[in-house]
Amino acid sequence: MLIPVGGDTAFTFSNLEPCEKDDLSRFEKDGTGVDDDGATKGEPSELQVTTYIWSFISNEIELQLDGDTYKILINDGTTLKIEGAAVGDLTFDGNDNTLIMTLTFMAQ
Repeated sequence: MLIPVGGDTAFTFSNLEPCEKDDLSRFEKDGTGVDDDGATKGEPSELQVTTYIWSFISNEIELQLDGDTYKILINDGTTLKIEGAAVGDLTFDGNDNTLIMTLTFMAQ
């Protein structure tokens, strides 16, 4: 879920495009990961599979994912829930915005 600070929820699973709902992320034990675009593609030119790197930091209370740091809210072997922030002109209006992101990954 993405929530602009001081604003309303802008993005949740329920309002994802169908092509985004079947995407899968896989965290490997060696600190690499794979994002698979799923069977339903939004743009034919999008890569089917992309890779990333990840690591635990700060005594495993934070997760670094492709250079961004997220606080670990839950990590029980079945569910990984992380929270982080992004700052930038996220609404393309010439002003910086802060976006709080909560991402949940479930084991399959």
